[in-house]
Amino acid sequence: MDECRVTIANTGASFSCGRGESILDAALRQGITLPHNCRGGACGQCKADVVAGTVEHGWVMSFAITDEEKEDGQCLVCVSKPLGDAVTVSMHNPVPGADAQPIAPMTTRALVVSSVPLTPQIREITLALDPDCGFRFHAGMHVELGEEAGDGGRPYSIATVPGADGAPPLGLLTVQVTLQPGGRTSSWLHENARVGTELVLRGPYGTFGCDRAVAETDGLLMLAGGTGLAPLLSIAGDLLASGFAAPLELGLSVRTAADLFGVGELERLARAHANFRYWAALTRQEGEPPAAYCRAARVPDLLRGRAAELSGRRVLVAGPPGFVEACRGALAALGVPAERVAAESYDNRAAHLPAAD
Repeated sequence: MDECRVTIANTGASFSCGRGESILDAALRQGITLPHNCRGGACGQCKADVVAGTVEHGWVMSFAITDEEKEDGQCLVCVSKPLGDAVTVSMHNPVPGADAQPIAPMTTRALVVSSVPLTPQIREITLALDPDCGFRFHAGMHVELGEEAGDGGRPYSIATVPGADGAPPLGLLTVQVTLQPGGRTSSWLHENARVGTELVLRGPYGTFGCDRAVAETDGLLMLAGGTGLAPLLSIAGDLLASGFAAPLELGLSVRTAADLFGVGELERLARAHANFRYWAALTRQEGEPPAAYCRAARVPDLLRGRAAELSGRRVLVAGPPGFVEACRGALAALGVPAERVAAESYDNRAAHLPAAD
């Protein structure tokens, strides 16, 4: 046989997977969404138990899944390929229900219609897609761009709020690209992705976000490190546009006032929605902060003393690994259970991990 039958024990969904194809890629190709983020064996979001059959594990990073876990029958479906005629896996993280709008990634071309520096290190790029190409996405997802740089491309979170039908409004998508020292793709995009440039775009990918019904009950705290703001802007805008009424708070961490960006959109949301508020942590600011919403401190320091207020909240964290881990530690110290925290860690070590690259 040239194909294997894969079954997801959590939902009963069944689909075919070609020989040499990863379980995740086969699922996404057929409109079946599984928990995932990096697609490169590095984040652990797609970890599953192999209930029946066997898999070839492929290349993974040990902090995402250990050798002991693999020997115990676990795998990462983003890189695991089925062996034999049938494989059944049970995902560790929640699988979107049958009522969730299926999202199938695609490869298409996008035209740069705006390329604007937000700070000396961050460039905001707006891309125009063919409105008839069928591109759809959920808030919090990312696309892969920059394969023209010769490095296979990198993932960048979508900052745009999806339309009611999941399409990008007017066919436009916005991403934020941080220039990384030695970053081949980010350097190429900063230098070459100017107005009129056509880029290959792949995606969308990722399942970063929260259960709206649960967040509506508990309230939601969002913590962004640098361009971790992009997916959180999309999620916050999407929730608020659809009537989310629970408390929604967003904290942005940057080094100094000169590194602030996205404040115009945050202010617009705050003025339009009484339940939304924001603040900025300036980690290396010298002298007085320039505005009332700024604090010269790190996010963990600003969260201390708010245990009673935050212990029942749902939390989304996005940014560099150090920022994400520091926030996780601070939240744990406040008594926020780990299952209430969803994180997207931007790690440049993985080929497909959404990164500040």
